[in-house]
Amino acid sequence: MKQSDLQLAGLRLVLCYLCVVGIGYAVFGSKIFQPKLIYFNFIMSGLIVAMFAATIPVAKKWQLILLAIISYVGVLLTTKSQTPTLVIRDTVHVVSIITATKLSIMTHRLYTSMRFGKFVFWAAIFAVAYVSALYLLTTIQQVTLNEVIPPTIAAMGALIGGGAGIGFELSKIVAGKFTR
Repeated sequence: MKQSDLQLAGLRLVLCYLCVVGIGYAVFGSKIFQPKLIYFNFIMSGLIVAMFAATIPVAKKWQLILLAIISYVGVLLTTKSQTPTLVIRDTVHVVSIITATKLSIMTHRLYTSMRFGKFVFWAAIFAVAYVSALYLLTTIQQVTLNEVIPPTIAAMGALIGGGAGIGFELSKIVAGKFTR
């Protein structure tokens, strides 16, 4: 791996994470720092998406699998999941974040002529991924869903994905300024 690839990956990690946390803080305030609230997703999911946004373009498959395992264990330790229901929830959550990040990067590469604005695709992909994960969980766990939950989950997914997309785009712009 080249030095420039590592530098870009580091820049992506930092900018994606800061953008997700910044958007979360702008919308929900200090609630994002309270692990018992759903808004903590901006911290936890933001870190996972930032790590994968940084590494998917440059890492080997085995490295991504190792990072996925580490991320999953980190989520389990953070959420203190001990019941099968919570372990399944965390599994679906981590897999949906990784999948949404991979799809977002693939979509990002399709629109090379767009200079800025691809973060909207990231937001849409994450919104769909979060709602799909929610419906998958309700189907697996055979629970009914309150109708206000899917739009809330979609909005959180869109904010997290949009933030990561902005960070991803900014990293390319910032890296381009320093390589000229």
